[in-house]
Amino acid sequence: MHKGRWRAEDLALNSGWLSVGPWCVIQNVFFRFYMRKIEWYDSKNKVWIPLKGLETLLPRLAGVNKVTDYGGKMVILWQEPDVVSDMSHQLWCAEIAIEKRQKGEIWGILEWFDIVSSASGLLKIDHALTTII
Repeated sequence: MHKGRWRAEDLALNSGWLSVGPWCVIQNVFFRFYMRKIEWYDSKNKVWIPLKGLETLLPRLAGVNKVTDYGGKMVILWQEPDVVSDMSHQLWCAEIAIEKRQKGEIWGILEWFDIVSSASGLLKIDHALTTII
């Protein structure tokens, strides 16, 4: 980052990183869901670092569909098969507070997660948008 703005070389990061899974920007930091973990991009050292503090939630996040900024917090949407019926799926949502700590560490604090919808068959989420009014 240069003077509070992302430069082209920062955005490149590596070949095709944007297509590697759900990603978002929160508090001017890139976050992504990649290989069953949430990572943030350290623009100073140009490396991806696992987000700390979410070890108990991560095993559930096999089918993450979307990651988005929600008022400075991260919201993750994913689906799981319904335990009662193999034909239906449940849409889950988790809200995670982002905490910047000393020594450049970034932690995620799980505030809540629950089922927000159910449907027969697979669910498709095209976009996850937030707005502030």
